Amino acid sequence: MKYETHFCTSVDGTRIAYAVAPGKGPPTVMMLGWPGTIEVVGSGVGISPVIAAGHELVWFDRRGTGVSERAVDDLSLDRQVEDLAAVVDDYAAAPVYLYATWDGTPIAVAYAALHPAKVSRMALVGPYARGEEIISREALQSTVEMARSNWSLTRRSLAAIASVAGPQARTYMEALRRSINPEMAAGYLQQYGTMDAIQYLDRVQVPTLVVHRPHDSAVPRAATEFVASRLPTCRFVVVESRKEYQETIREFLWEQSSPSSEAAIGTGTAIIIFADIVDSTGLTERLGDTAFRDKARALDEAMRAAIRTNGGTAVEGKTLGDGVLAVFTSAKQAIACARACHEAAGAAGLALHAGIHAGDVIREADNVYGGAVNIAARIAATAAAGETLVSATVRELARTSAGVIFEDGGEHSLKGIDNPVRVWAVRQA
Repeated sequence: MKYETHFCTSVDGTRIAYAVAPGKGPPTVMMLGWPGTIEVVGSGVGISPVIAAGHELVWFDRRGTGVSERAVDDLSLDRQVEDLAAVVDDYAAAPVYLYATWDGTPIAVAYAALHPAKVSRMALVGPYARGEEIISREALQSTVEMARSNWSLTRRSLAAIASVAGPQARTYMEALRRSINPEMAAGYLQQYGTMDAIQYLDRVQVPTLVVHRPHDSAVPRAATEFVASRLPTCRFVVVESRKEYQETIREFLWEQSSPSSEAAIGTGTAIIIFADIVDSTGLTERLGDTAFRDKARALDEAMRAAIRTNGGTAVEGKTLGDGVLAVFTSAKQAIACARACHEAAGAAGLALHAGIHAGDVIREADNVYGGAVNIAARIAATAAAGETLVSATVRELARTSAGVIFEDGGEHSLKGIDNPVRVWAVRQA
């Protein structure tokens, strides 16, 4: 497989090497298990379900392996999430698809929870949340010692776990020999068995596919089902054959997420979110037209990505001021989207007003109309910088499902609205 190698720097100064194989569509970043180095993947071993799709691929050598910086001693979850963030930030200008396997899955989960605006969709193959759920302390210690004392035997065991056989197994084991030394392999095996990402599961808002393969001896089904049960927006599947595996990954990551399959805006009841930039006029005066428009344009792209990620549809018609208007079928998803939009604004040095209301809308061409749309915009205008306000209707719809607290904001007389409207401020639980 043809690819180019690039380098970036993680937060702690560690140099990380990543590879890019050109293809169609937005990039798919592969957060593979630690044996999945640039060289191993470049040889085409073990990732045919993704390669077969022909999409642009990005993957990297984990710290201490391959051509990434070798002299490292911190393999913690936090550092590895920072490495993934460094790769995405260095290469991708838009949200990416994430494909993760083995001990790459806890890292992908933590990254998606911390950076929701950076991920469109995520596929997790054989994920787990806690290392102690998949291997006992005794077995882990035995495996770690084997890596230190007999790296050759350990490489053969890894090939068997990855279902690599024949000539491919020799290619795989030789690539591992060149990319990873025994001590670093022992360190990654230790991390594999002690990783803990359970605190991030409930915070993941991106659509996620969880795949279990019955022949996978590395992660038991119970551990994978637990991950699926804790992810708010998740589809769990069991696949028996390689062909079914390929089709499932392709369908979820790319085919269902294409613009042609996005939910159309229909006439009827919808959850409406309106968000716009705080003090856009003042910012334009202080920053200048060009600088402000560049910031606003980048934020607009990030907010539209958050809308897609959370299952909504952005209204492409004219909106009010420097903002976005979107409709959802779920109040929970609209609230999650608002949170992602605020995070994107904060990263850009900007702030948003956000308002959410539920009611009937009328679809005409690429726009939506109706009193409910006007109320959503007026509620947004009432919100403080960085705040999301919702109507009482939205609060009732999401009170037990959104995982947030609603703080009574009192009744407000909104411009153009006859009766006062009670609003509720969204606070993190």
